[in-house]
Amino acid sequence: MIASLIALSLAFQDVTPEAAFVACVAEKDMDAATAIRDADSQDTFEASLMAAFALCPVEVAEFSMKNLFDALAELPTAE
Repeated sequence: MIASLIALSLAFQDVTPEAAFVACVAEKDMDAATAIRDADSQDTFEASLMAAFALCPVEVAEFSMKNLFDALAELPTAE
């Protein structure tokens, strides 16, 4: 139900579901969001993504990896 409401809300905005997911994860735990972006192996990427899904459950059937990586690229970097 919540995922459906989020999808409906996103339909009226210029925000991809992937960007909304990354924003949700970053808001709850910035380290979890950057762990996805900075993963150095497939296993680390998958583990980080699963941890992020635990923070912000979403329907991923229509997720685009390009949109996900574009959203992750918008995260601030350590200076």
